[in-house]
Amino acid sequence: MTATKDQRTGWLKGLKTGDRVRVLNTMGVLGRTMTVEVVKDITPTGEIVLANNTIPANGVLHYEGYKTIRLVKVDKGE
Repeated sequence: MTATKDQRTGWLKGLKTGDRVRVLNTMGVLGRTMTVEVVKDITPTGEIVLANNTIPANGVLHYEGYKTIRLVKVDKGE
């Protein structure tokens, strides 16, 4: 059975299309970057769609074994 309910919790639950989020991209020993991106869409299960990635409802995407993309709440001034 597939999940059809929004699985987001905490501050992620309040995200809407058009909101801005910080994207912390860590690449192991290669370093990390932080950018601000706009939420393009939220799927029915709570996945967060950005320009180039779809982030799981928990706000963390692990890929290629050691790389991670983590969403961070944007402060009001950003």
